[in-house]
Amino acid sequence: MGNTNLNISIIRLKMRRLIIFIFLIFCSKFSFSQSKKDAITPKAQYVWIDKLGEGRQVYAYFRNEFELKDIPEKANIQLYAFSNYSLWVNGKFVNYGPIRSYQQHPYFDSVDISSYLKKGKNVIAVKILNFGMQTFQLPFGTAGFIAWGNIKCGIKNVSFDTPGSWVCRKAEGYNKFSPRFSFAQGPIENFDARLEPDEWQSDHILPKKWQTPILLNNQQYFGTLSARTIPLLTNTEVDSKSVVSRLNLSTKDQIYNWNTQTDDRTSSTGQGFGVLNYTYLFSPVDQDLTLGFSWGKFWLNGLRIKTVNQPEKAFRSNAKVHLNKGWNQLFAREEIIWNNLDGMLAIPSDAGIQLSVNKKLNNPMKIALSGPLTKSEMKITGDDNSCPDKPELLPIKWNYLSGNEPFVNPAKEIAWLDVEKVYVNRDQISNIVIPANKNQALIFDLGGIQLGRIFIDVNAPTGTTFDLTWSEDLKDSSVTLFKRLEVNAVSRFISHSGKQHFETFRPFGLRYLQVTVRNHSQPVTLLKAGVYKQIYPFQKKGSFECSDTLMNAIWEMGWRTIQMCSEDSYIDTPFRERGHYAGDFFPEFATTLATSGDPRLAKQTVRLFNDVYANKYKNFEPVSNEEFPLINFIVASWYIRQFSDKKFAEELYPIFSYYFNEWHNRRCVDGFYHQKNVFIEWTNIDKNSDLTSFQALMYASFDQMSTLCNMLGKKIEADKFKGFSEEIKQFIQTKCWDIKSGNFIDGMKDGTVLSSRYPGSSAFPSIWKIPTPDQEKSIQNWFKESLINIGPSINRQQTSTPYGGFYALASLYQQENVAVAEQFIRKNWGKMVLEVNDLTWEDFNRDNQATMSHAWSSSPTYFLSTQALGVDLGFPGSLSPDTIYIRPQSEILTWAKGTVPHPKGMVTVDWKINGNKLLLNYSAPKGVSVIVKPRGRLAGFNLQINQK
Repeated sequence: MGNTNLNISIIRLKMRRLIIFIFLIFCSKFSFSQSKKDAITPKAQYVWIDKLGEGRQVYAYFRNEFELKDIPEKANIQLYAFSNYSLWVNGKFVNYGPIRSYQQHPYFDSVDISSYLKKGKNVIAVKILNFGMQTFQLPFGTAGFIAWGNIKCGIKNVSFDTPGSWVCRKAEGYNKFSPRFSFAQGPIENFDARLEPDEWQSDHILPKKWQTPILLNNQQYFGTLSARTIPLLTNTEVDSKSVVSRLNLSTKDQIYNWNTQTDDRTSSTGQGFGVLNYTYLFSPVDQDLTLGFSWGKFWLNGLRIKTVNQPEKAFRSNAKVHLNKGWNQLFAREEIIWNNLDGMLAIPSDAGIQLSVNKKLNNPMKIALSGPLTKSEMKITGDDNSCPDKPELLPIKWNYLSGNEPFVNPAKEIAWLDVEKVYVNRDQISNIVIPANKNQALIFDLGGIQLGRIFIDVNAPTGTTFDLTWSEDLKDSSVTLFKRLEVNAVSRFISHSGKQHFETFRPFGLRYLQVTVRNHSQPVTLLKAGVYKQIYPFQKKGSFECSDTLMNAIWEMGWRTIQMCSEDSYIDTPFRERGHYAGDFFPEFATTLATSGDPRLAKQTVRLFNDVYANKYKNFEPVSNEEFPLINFIVASWYIRQFSDKKFAEELYPIFSYYFNEWHNRRCVDGFYHQKNVFIEWTNIDKNSDLTSFQALMYASFDQMSTLCNMLGKKIEADKFKGFSEEIKQFIQTKCWDIKSGNFIDGMKDGTVLSSRYPGSSAFPSIWKIPTPDQEKSIQNWFKESLINIGPSINRQQTSTPYGGFYALASLYQQENVAVAEQFIRKNWGKMVLEVNDLTWEDFNRDNQATMSHAWSSSPTYFLSTQALGVDLGFPGSLSPDTIYIRPQSEILTWAKGTVPHPKGMVTVDWKINGNKLLLNYSAPKGVSVIVKPRGRLAGFNLQINQK
């Protein structure tokens, strides 16, 4: 009996171990990282300039010097750094990296540097930035650097392993208190070359300033390293094409400034914080003056000042005030925006005004500042609309400033300067001389919106200030600064003497570059200005041309846009955010398929999103846009179908099987899948409601999860998810349909149907064929009005945006409602071509805060290739990628020709109408089945294929 009990215990122990083993395997699969055979654990160690890797906007330099008797045929260095690095060899830029990733799944770069090496002394130099904050590119994290590799030179072995022979030092020239570029990006670059002890990448440095790298305390902070999955980004020099204008800069005002910040490590808003400040103005006489004020509420001698906005000077409001002879009290309450406050006060220089915090003349301390203060701390000083009699006696801490400190945000300073146009030779883009002591700005045109590292080459005396500001468009004679609140598009460089090269560490999006030159006692020569274009190396394989020249320009505009919105992941815009959004990802992948056909960036972007949503998937935690994880899966499943990537399907299955089962388990008794926070698009739809569009995305997710399970041979799971999709399909058909209006409702809120009607609420179900035939017919009739007349072109008041247009066009083309689709494209995208002819805009207008470079708006390029030219690429619908379908449709075109990079190979189509015939010629890869079936109007012609 004892042996029996012992055997049972052993069996139970083995079962427990087996269960734990299975659980660990499941967890490893559920880690949201692909199974990578090239995942490694190098012998090198993570290092930094200290053992913790903390701090806001910390730049560091690392160097490795070695001698070579001969140049090797190959010399690979592997490296990874957080947040980002730039690699230089013998003074030449080699690479910017690594690709975006979360610390649990870092990707290292392997770079062959043999072509940069030379006989004798060689220097590998790495510049690393740790943001020390959350951005839309990377999460908050600890800095770290690791490198490895070696060069065999005869019997000698040169090792790149860290710490090894590396040395490092902190960059001393950067102002770590610089404000963010925007709510989405890290701090602006404010660099004083005079503070750097030596040239960090040169042959000769000051050894005493350098140290041996320090091992990070937590060597397990970063997960297992894996090889980079996408090609290196481009590094193409784009020089300025012309000089738009040359400006003299001056001001008749004395401008005082003050600055404060809140903790922006994990939050980019700073909401709820404020600042108080006061000063006393001494006036020699009673006088009326016009003062300039920045953001905030202001009181003069206890009376609230009424300010008038000055649109020609961003953030400036003017007010006519009366100053009494003697001392006058000025008090302000200001709100912090995006963790930063730049306060400014402009007083006419000839008015004889002195400022003081204590009513004493010639006092160097002119501004009293308190903050950042919480809302409760602000209330101690009175309500938001009150002014204390004696602010200096308030029970808060005051800091005293001169008001003349260097601006931490030079863009604000530049925005308030007066400009005067002077003669400019538009064709002279290099060797431009700026006279001594003459504050001037030159505005360069790069010929189109670019994404890259901005550079200038100059010859200047010590202390010359170069402020680089940029924008996508112009306002009068200058770049458009602050088109959107607190987008600080500026970098400052202060020179040492002689010829110098300055370039931004990070890439930025711009077309117009303004170089402002000040504080120079001798002439300055601006040798050159431009951008090192740093984008994903998409190759243009697709093409499109048709009888409508406007449509041709729209197709090309989409191709240019997808290039500028693709780097180490797909991004929304190169200008404002450079953020990765699953919503943008859908139309961006579509445009990629039609133009390049390269799916590698899409696959990597899916993996990046899986890391972004890791906690959401595992713990069903809320995210800021709850439809985005669904869209990420829908795009991933599209990629898997098109490229038959079964291995990737196996990687994604455990993640999404669990996630979608949880969604089904949480379906509410009223039949809706309740979402707490969605984006959908820039419309005024009530996003706190249970939206029909979200229910349609749930249907598509379940339906495509069923397809993925079938691909993996999981029949029971496939049937289960198919059942889920059929349930929600019937629910949408019955509970979300409005018989009276003949379209789907926008949604429900507290049991009440929303009164609004947006086209997207019907387009989403239509794409995935949820409506009944009668419902679909009614929807398409309604679209003839609702999509042609989308409302006034002002401040996102329209019922559809270019992003929503992606879904609208998918529905229209799928249902052969081609006339509406083509009119919709020509009317709304046509003006982008006619007005600017560069990239697609964020909105259908450009007179508000929207950017002029958004690839979520590039979808007409995809539809012209797949619908007008007719080569199907798997959306809308899900035709087999093993067969090439050529199904052109158009109501306005008489001919079209082009190429499409189909997953099976390049497909060329050339069709034209000739009398009652449709002459269609095509070429396709041998051995692949091709089906030609024109639709709509084109189906009515006698078809002649390849002259047969």
